[in-house]
Amino acid sequence: MKLIAEPWDLGPVGYQVGEPGALGEIASRITGSADLYERTRRRPVASINFVTAHDGYTLRDLVSDNHKHNDANGENNNDGESHNRSWNCGAEGPTTDPEILALRAQQSRNFLATLLLSQGVPMLSHGDELGCTQHGNDNAYSQDNAIIWVDWAATDGATTSPTSPGCGTTEAR
Repeated sequence: MKLIAEPWDLGPVGYQVGEPGALGEIASRITGSADLYERTRRRPVASINFVTAHDGYTLRDLVSDNHKHNDANGENNNDGESHNRSWNCGAEGPTTDPEILALRAQQSRNFLATLLLSQGVPMLSHGDELGCTQHGNDNAYSQDNAIIWVDWAATDGATTSPTSPGCGTTEAR
């Protein structure tokens, strides 16, 4: 059993998940982060790999939004992270453009394949396998409604794509 804990360090610099220029290190992370674990003789299974987490974009929103849309949180869109390293593939939020939808679907598959094929333990956020969206909200902690709910009944026997969210509502923001 693995217990995954989230560090909370509000010191002068706080807990840093990443740093500018760190994207160039992706090859090291995909192959098990030996630079982090080898000197303590830990194997790649000591690494928990993820693309999205509970306190950020869903996978679908990661490929659909360049900017956060946290208006529903009641904090004038000031909450949440403004630097999500996301790309909307050419249109912000919902679209019916088949080329953009195809690119978003491909990008989602690329992220999932990279996650699942990387050395270490993959962590998949609930709903990402269904194309779940929080409609661009990257800080939905305050929501207890369709923005974060997964409608499991709607997914039974259904195939999902970027045009069928599989969770929450399909209403535009």
